[in-house]
Amino acid sequence: MSNVHFNKFGGDYNLYNSKNDAPKTQEEEKKEQPIAQKQDGVAADKVLDAMSLLGAQNLAQVSNKVQIDPLEFLSEDRISSIEESMKLFEQGVEKYAGAVKEEFGTALGEKNIYALAAEAFSAED
Repeated sequence: MSNVHFNKFGGDYNLYNSKNDAPKTQEEEKKEQPIAQKQDGVAADKVLDAMSLLGAQNLAQVSNKVQIDPLEFLSEDRISSIEESMKLFEQGVEKYAGAVKEEFGTALGEKNIYALAAEAFSAED
């Protein structure tokens, strides 16, 4: 009942979920857990470096105390290319968000409207 379909995209956006939904049993949770597959070839130091980078990015986003200078990592050409791509992405998402708002009104909420619009735009050919 709470599934929303917009063109070929859809998802459960929790529109009509009641608070009385039954919690999942332990057996159901066990069935849903994916089985981890061992992958060879990744060095432990590379994994730690990646985790460290993700931690620094999360700290910067959450605390706003860490300032990351893109010039330390990227050339000016690459930075301007990324900025241009982000402008085009934001414009495309706004176009789809307008269509979603027109179709569903405020029933989805602002976050879900933009999530659905970003999903639709990112899959655009």
